Amino acid sequence: MAARLFNAGDIAAASRELHALYSRPPEHLDTLMLMGFVARAGNVTDEAERCFAAARRLAPADVRVWNIYANSLAASGKFDEALAAFRSLLKHDPKSLDGYINFALTANDAGDLGLAIEIADSGLQTFPGNARLLGVKALALKNSSEIPAALPVFEAAIRAEPNRALTRKNHGAALMAAGEFDAARAEFQQAIRLGLNDIPTHCCLAAAELECGDIDGAIARYQQILSAAPDHDEASHGLTRILVEYERPENPFGHWASYAKSRPSEADGWLRWLFAALGHSRFAEVDEIAAEAQANLANNSAVSAIQYFARAMHGDAEGQMGPLKDLVDSGAATFREFLVQVAIKAGDSRLAEQQASILTNETPLNQAAWAYLATAWRMLDDEREFWLCDYERLIQPIEVEADGFDSSVGFANAVAETLAALHQTQYEPGDQSLRNGTQTSGSLFDRRDPMIARLKQALTTAINKWVSQLPDASDHPFLRRKGTGIRFSGSWSVKLRPGGFHVPHFHGQGWISSAYYAQLPSIMDGATENWEGCIGFGEPPAIFGLNHPPRRIIIPKTGTLALFPSYMWHGTIPFEGPDYRITAAFDIVPA
Repeated sequence: MAARLFNAGDIAAASRELHALYSRPPEHLDTLMLMGFVARAGNVTDEAERCFAAARRLAPADVRVWNIYANSLAASGKFDEALAAFRSLLKHDPKSLDGYINFALTANDAGDLGLAIEIADSGLQTFPGNARLLGVKALALKNSSEIPAALPVFEAAIRAEPNRALTRKNHGAALMAAGEFDAARAEFQQAIRLGLNDIPTHCCLAAAELECGDIDGAIARYQQILSAAPDHDEASHGLTRILVEYERPENPFGHWASYAKSRPSEADGWLRWLFAALGHSRFAEVDEIAAEAQANLANNSAVSAIQYFARAMHGDAEGQMGPLKDLVDSGAATFREFLVQVAIKAGDSRLAEQQASILTNETPLNQAAWAYLATAWRMLDDEREFWLCDYERLIQPIEVEADGFDSSVGFANAVAETLAALHQTQYEPGDQSLRNGTQTSGSLFDRRDPMIARLKQALTTAINKWVSQLPDASDHPFLRRKGTGIRFSGSWSVKLRPGGFHVPHFHGQGWISSAYYAQLPSIMDGATENWEGCIGFGEPPAIFGLNHPPRRIIIPKTGTLALFPSYMWHGTIPFEGPDYRITAAFDIVPA
């Protein structure tokens, strides 16, 4: 009876039937397995794991049981135990295809991408050309940001099994990272035709449609997703991004508002709407949304914190600082970063220093915390600002040379030609630092372009050389992260039009940040009185009202890059004239 109920999809009834028959796991393999499947289907993961563990003890040589047991451990997030179980499985049966596939998938899910690739390769020695093993290996390579290496493996997996929808979707994601948007769109469409007709795949397709220039199609798809799942974050942010960047007449936050107002007594909808508007610095709107939210939620502390912050950034920093501090002190520590910024804007350097110091102790890799602490120290005329930022030693212009080119300028000219072709849109991102310019999508250094590959290699050589010469200092937040290798955590190209610039900002996802100067406007051929087109360091954003000028300004040269700590404020100065300014920007973390 329980088996029939389970097969009919009535999980709750099957569970009741089994629990009525057995007060504890029975000593019968098939019944234990059924109980485990029922528990897993009902999301009772602990019970499922106990049943599969008992089944494994009853049948220690049954590879099928080992596989299911290991998968149950992985489903519970017990990755170390799951990986150990898969090792035992393959020891019992080194020719278990499912064992290799599930072992590699679990290693991928656990974040051990090197192990995932190793296990997939081991399986391919026994099962050469197996589509699923190739697909898992390609997925792990993609997740390791080894996109150029992943793409041919995906292609081999698809040749071996053309109708596997998930491989098509994962291949599409890798193509998106490589900037091959038309091919990515085709893969997502094929995945949907093959049956992967779910919301995540449609979100991927919407992003690809946008990059292919089908703005209306992307908007319609995001709206279709939100009609089915109005709280879907990726679709919500994607739709807002399009409406803001492409200056469409629709309210870019209307879908957030609709969801919140459809559930007025639930805080989640209001908070999602508030954070979306906050992400685009719509401070006046945030204040109004928060007031409406509080009328429905009766003084929610998170909404209050956001409202205090928005009002402060909109002008009343001194008036909002006290209430926000009271909230943080009373336990709303997640809003400490708000308080630091409000203290800076209010001119309370001591409070800013105190709160930023707490942040750096709690989250030492938080680049924002170090940026705010540098600002607080500057407000206090504290010499520790120069210890942290060391504007002379930790900002380094470097000439970049490449084999096959007579000069660094010649190499840069070739790179500029490649980068210029990547800038197809006329619109700037709505939530980035650039003004009057465009930014490429995807990961620049993952593109399958020979010139981009040569640029990545030349930059890697130059950066490794500089890092190796940095001093060791275990007490310094930048220098103590120095290791034996580097990894690019993000890369993109920026093309600024005349009048374009970057507002002061830091890079939250890096350790070292940089810009490589492929093409510079002719007005920068020599130092100019107004530093047009130059990059300045140490100047906080204007919204803080500090009027602190840059501590150091660099006049970039074509064919050079500027390296600096990711937490350091930096921005560029507007330039005039007929020329464009083209750079390749990137973030680096220790390997």
